[in-house]
Amino acid sequence: MSASEVKMKRQMKATVWGLTATLVLAGVGYAKKQKLPLPQQVMTAKTVYIDNRSGYAAPGDNAYDEIRKWGRWQVVDSPTKANVVLLISAKEYSGGYTSSTHQTTTGSVSSSGDVNVQTSGTTTTSAVMSEMTFITLLDPKSGEPLWTNARGEGRSVWSKSPIHGLVKELRHRINEQESRK
Repeated sequence: MSASEVKMKRQMKATVWGLTATLVLAGVGYAKKQKLPLPQQVMTAKTVYIDNRSGYAAPGDNAYDEIRKWGRWQVVDSPTKANVVLLISAKEYSGGYTSSTHQTTTGSVSSSGDVNVQTSGTTTTSAVMSEMTFITLLDPKSGEPLWTNARGEGRSVWSKSPIHGLVKELRHRINEQESRK
């Protein structure tokens, strides 16, 4: 074998090794990302309260449908009965989970001693328009967020797709975490 043939053979080997190393390293880059474990409260929850703060019925109905199909959690009618709260909103959760009603009580006492009391309440509802759908799992006692995610869609934000995708991702995260045990 001539010197030039030996040199060419070495160059080919180096090229093959270089391509192999590149493919191996590229494969490492595409390896499945590890995700931060979900809190134990999410993993052990048996009941969920769906709090639809979107201003529309469809997201709550879609979440209820997805959770029911999943079968992992029982949907309850009050946050006090729930292990976790699934909050649906068009805005990112910034803290504090409270339900509030605004009532005003006024009264008067007539000259004869009769007490007249009037109680009135006000409710203001306005739709928040957003390009994002947020779901946040909350601790119903402390209001602390346990997990949150958002999804935007090019069409109506309250279509089934964002809620379906968000619940599906949550299911996937829980199943993946359980399979690692």
